[in-house]
Amino acid sequence: MSHPPLTLLARRYLDIVEGLKTATANSAIRSHLFRLLKPELDRDESIRNKIAAARVPVSGNLDEFRAVLQEIDDKVKVGSTDKCGADDQPEQEALGPDWRPPPINPATGYRTLPSWVAQPYIRPTPVSTEVGGNEDFVSAAAATLDGSRPASPTPATNMSSPCVSTAPTACPSVAAMRCPTRACLTHCRQIRAVAQGMDPNDAAAKAASGELEGYGCEAHEEKFAAKRLKMQEKKKAQTEARRMKRVKNVEHKAAERAARVRKEERAARDGAKMEVDDEEAHFSMGM
Repeated sequence: MSHPPLTLLARRYLDIVEGLKTATANSAIRSHLFRLLKPELDRDESIRNKIAAARVPVSGNLDEFRAVLQEIDDKVKVGSTDKCGADDQPEQEALGPDWRPPPINPATGYRTLPSWVAQPYIRPTPVSTEVGGNEDFVSAAAATLDGSRPASPTPATNMSSPCVSTAPTACPSVAAMRCPTRACLTHCRQIRAVAQGMDPNDAAAKAASGELEGYGCEAHEEKFAAKRLKMQEKKKAQTEARRMKRVKNVEHKAAERAARVRKEERAARDGAKMEVDDEEAHFSMGM
């Protein structure tokens, strides 16, 4: 069975948990079930909430979790309306026991499957739309067994391009997507400085040494400023952490000295008390 029901896999997992000699935390059980049942949980948020509320009693049985799985089975046997307002899923009884997964869709490269069967989770490939890193997700057109469930996302094409600079050799860096010059930061500054009248050789030398700050395009300079601010904040945090460590070391040494003084004072008091006791003992014997 290439695509067994999700609840079948979930029940096998619960059987394994019950067979372990050591107890399994509620959080671990919920985490596994969230992953195993993700297609169904994405359609019905109430199922997710019930799994989150389920607990393992002192007796160790997993009846609360199994009850949620049974609810999913009852729901998909006869079909149910999506909580998000989509059309009904194809029910198990309508598909019949001889149902087999459809062939791969040549347009998307994936099979379109009902939400109650085991299937891979394919993450959409993010496509950066600007230097700062805002990302859009590219998905395939909707296509399902019953015309209601979106198909798995189609991996997006890599939109990056090499830097336009080729002198004296091709630049190995990648051009920023929002850069109008289509260059990396260094060559963006160099090209724009030359356009403003700077000598090409001087521009190349200054760009390589980082002396042309502010000459780049707006996208590059914004990203550079944000990166520099982040580095400054990181350095400030590290400095504060070192200061706090020094303060703690001083406090620790002061506490050690205070403890040592208390110990010496206690030893001195004990010694004085012993001398008094010895004098009283000698006096009593003399009497």
